[in-house]
Amino acid sequence: MAVYLAPSPSRQAEKTGETVACVAGEEAALMTDVTKRKRKRKRKERIKSNKRNKRKTRNKRKKRKKRKKRKKRKKRKKRKKRKKRKKRKKRKKRKKRRKRKKRRKRK
Repeated sequence: MAVYLAPSPSRQAEKTGETVACVAGEEAALMTDVTKRKRKRKRKERIKSNKRNKRKTRNKRKKRKKRKKRKKRKKRKKRKKRKKRKKRKKRKKRKKRRKRKKRRKRK
């Protein structure tokens, strides 16, 4: 069964050179199509930028965490060094004390 397609009102109006109320409606429909596409594109762009921003913030958080860990490690190392220095000092003092004691005994 053949389907008969009637010519669009805008086409008919072009031929006869008159304006039809439907033409405005068709143009409006076209416009809504354009706006729909625009909206869709904008939405896509927004989603993309949101994803990018999320990734950026996630990376920043990671970097901050790494920096914090590095700082902690550095602090720990410094503490360890300080402790070692203290121990060395104590050992030296002990040694000096012993030497003094021995010297006194000899006298």
